[in-house]
Amino acid sequence: MGRLAKLIARSGLVVTFGISLSGCWSSSDSKISRQSETLTTWQGVKVGRDSAALNGLYRGQFDQSGDTSWLLLDGNVIGFNSNYGYLGYLDFDVANQQFDAQLWRFPVITNLFQNQWLVAGGSYVSQTWNGIRFDGQNNQNSLIGDFVTPDAAGSFVLEQVRLVSSVTNLAAVIDQWQSGEHNLFITDLGLNGRFQGFSPIFSGCSYQGLVSANTSLSNSYLINLTQQQGCEGFNGGPAIGIAVLDDNGSWQWFVHRGSELSFQTFTRASATIDNSGETSEESAGTDVETDLDTSSDL
Repeated sequence: MGRLAKLIARSGLVVTFGISLSGCWSSSDSKISRQSETLTTWQGVKVGRDSAALNGLYRGQFDQSGDTSWLLLDGNVIGFNSNYGYLGYLDFDVANQQFDAQLWRFPVITNLFQNQWLVAGGSYVSQTWNGIRFDGQNNQNSLIGDFVTPDAAGSFVLEQVRLVSSVTNLAAVIDQWQSGEHNLFITDLGLNGRFQGFSPIFSGCSYQGLVSANTSLSNSYLINLTQQQGCEGFNGGPAIGIAVLDDNGSWQWFVHRGSELSFQTFTRASATIDNSGETSEESAGTDVETDLDTSSDL
């Protein structure tokens, strides 16, 4: 069990998504005490600024099985496979190339279009990580370590995904996108873009919000989902998240609202959508399957 997990066993902390955890940071024990600056995660937990050195999109396996997509950003961790969604935080000590993490695992309750549209929530299981960063070729990080849950323990290897370019350009996503039978349109407002999405096969399903460039990670964008209604899961008011253009040109959205998590994979649509929501056979993404294996269940 890593140092973070030991800290969590000591007292009580309530995070913003309503999960009561047993843990708090200790300035004498935490790596944060050796760093002059800190980052505040989505859960309100302070981690060392070194944690930003691990920012990126990752893919990996638990015990060499399954496939999970992960986003690490400024100490925040969010991930998905076809069975579970994960949310938590990570603390990295660059001097020792070592990290600890505390996550919560939620079951996937909606899985549409061959893993392109996933929603997770409900009861959770805690999971802790402890491991090291390994610098691979072309400055691509690998995270290698151990995980522990109340019902299992094992190892994992996460490989950083090469992104499409080294800059974030809002113009790169002002386009028409598709995720299975969901259609997404983004229009340029200057400093940000406004998006409107709908699904012709789910009557009344629509969602809208704003997207803007994120300076913390290349090819990443801040998502402010103001409203989603009538869809298969994840309906309601405001939610926030990060979207990343991956090495295949797919746009992966990691969004959360409290203890509800949502993951979508969008691809560019090459055909015009008419008023009925139908696309031609040339629309990109209709048969694209996300690299999330169904065999991962840890």
